[in-house]
Formats: sequence, structure tokens, C-alpha cells
Amino acid sequence: MKIEKHFFKSKKFLLKLIFLIYLILLTKIILFKYPLHTLSEAYQTNSFEMIQQRLKTANFIPFQTIENYLRHFFSLKVAQINIFANIFAFLPLGFFAPIILKKFNKTLKVLTLAILVSLFYESIQLLFGIGTFDVDDLILNTFGALLGFILFKTAVSLKKKFKKLNSSQKEKN
Repeated sequence: MKIEKHFFKSKKFLLKLIFLIYLILLTKIILFKYPLHTLSEAYQTNSFEMIQQRLKTANFIPFQTIENYLRHFFSLKVAQINIFANIFAFLPLGFFAPIILKKFNKTLKVLTLAILVSLFYESIQLLFGIGTFDVDDLILNTFGALLGFILFKTAVSLKKKFKKLNSSQKEKN
């Protein structure tokens, strides 16, 4: 029994470690995608006027970028990459959040978490000029987290079914 508890604790630790590594990689991909000297330069030349300029080029119209990407989906590789990258980047958030953060076991809570995390990254990009704010990224990121949550719920359901099937077969033997 003590070995099972230790295994369970080490399994939880491993999942938390994987989640932490995921968050670090997500931050690297979104916020530190440019060389360090470029990031340093962007930070040093940042000003209120620069933020105002970035606000003018930011996309606050839902589905504008997505529509443009879909219109050119098969002809523009960048469209395919951006759509899938934004979705898949947040898929692990939706999958791991209910495992690591127990209170995030409902759809609305996971969606709220995804929106807040995505909004954090988009805001940092806007404020520091290390990317472009795009509301469609929020939409695609949130959709990705929702897909991850659906995968989590499916995995939990399958696990319960297999466990039930296993226990009923053991009873027959």
C-alpha cells in the first residue's frame, strides 16, 4: 500500500513537472521567439507612443484574421501554421489544467483559464512589442484549450469504462 501511495505521488509530481515544462515552452514560443538582442532592443525602445502605435495595428475584430487565413488556407503555408499552432499550443492547457488544478474540472473554468492565459500573452506582446495583439489568437487558443479539455474528459470516461469492464471480468473469474 505504501508503494502505491509513493507511485501515485511520483506520478502527480511528474504530471506537475510536465505541466511546468509545457508552460515554460509556451512562454518561450510566444514571448521569446525572437533573438535576445531583438527582445532587448524592443524593451529598451518601448514607450507610451510605441504602445499607442501597436494598438493601432492590433486586431480587435473577432474572426478577421481567421477569415483571412481560411480564405488563403491552401495557398499560404503561414495561414496553416498560424491556425494549427494557436490551437495546438493551448491544447495541453485544457488537458492538464483539470489534472493539476483540481478546481478546473468544468468547461467554463477551463475556458476562463484559457482566455486569461492567452490574454496575458497577447497583452505582453502588445505592451513590449514582441509580437502583435490579435483577438483571433485568443479565439484559437481558447478553442485549443477546449479541445484539450474534451480529450481529458474522453480519457477519464474511457478510463472509467475500462476499469468497470476490468472489474466485471475479474468478478466472472
